Amino acid sequence: MAPRMSENSTTLPCLAMDLRMWNHSGIGTYVRSLIHAWEQDANNGLRLTCLGGNLNKTGADGQQLDCTEVAFEARPYSLREQFSPPEIQQNWAIYHSPHYNFPLKWPEERPLVVTVHDLIHLESTNLLKRCYMRYFLSRLQRRSADTLRVITVSEATRTALLSAAPELDSEIVRAIPNGVDEKFLECHPNANMLHHWRKQFGLPYKFMLMVGNDLPHKNQAFVIDALLELWQEKPEIPALVLCGTGAKGGLKYRRQAEAQGCSERLIILPFINHDDMPLLYASASLTIL
Repeated sequence: MAPRMSENSTTLPCLAMDLRMWNHSGIGTYVRSLIHAWEQDANNGLRLTCLGGNLNKTGADGQQLDCTEVAFEARPYSLREQFSPPEIQQNWAIYHSPHYNFPLKWPEERPLVVTVHDLIHLESTNLLKRCYMRYFLSRLQRRSADTLRVITVSEATRTALLSAAPELDSEIVRAIPNGVDEKFLECHPNANMLHHWRKQFGLPYKFMLMVGNDLPHKNQAFVIDALLELWQEKPEIPALVLCGTGAKGGLKYRRQAEAQGCSERLIILPFINHDDMPLLYASASLTIL
């Protein structure tokens, strides 16, 4: 289905936004939420240009986004995304990169918004990732504060960013915490619904929930180690349910639990549809962040 096009789509100035991670979990959720909020602001005076591949970009109403699509197939956090980015159009008035790897060729005189979720790549064991982020931070500090705004998702990240990039003007760095999707606030399942949900996935009545992909900084391995002693001292403490680790990560954590003699206290869930996540959180006795 082709994107919906408004009559003045060719005359309005554009917000160009990198949507390559639309289908991802964490940053993907952030991106989708931004765009859905954008759709509700009909008086912003800008046309939306979506940079990315065929990502089934649907709006909040389930329809195809009212936007101009521009192909951008390069993998995020790769050198190729800088060597072969989409050609910058004259009507792109502002660019928002929802992750730190903004286009280095973006004109200095045009407004640029960059979201920094964390600085975990600075601590990566991968030398290329460390160098890549340091380079972006150096370029970020060189840009004029007149046309640059930086968003962090927490005060902790803002503090870390200003420490890692001391030449960055603190006045243009703003912490805007991630919000909670309305579907989570509107989810009020009764006991019967929760019972059937737990039964569907073989979950106990009480459990602790930890959601995250299989990356070291998500700390699943640390949590399993920490809970081992608690489970030994207090058997009544509920089991731990991991969601989002994928098959490879799930196998790794299951082996860790088996080696520590607590495999019966660990439950690995398969992929859960995003729309069903409110029920999963509502079923949990405790959530570990």
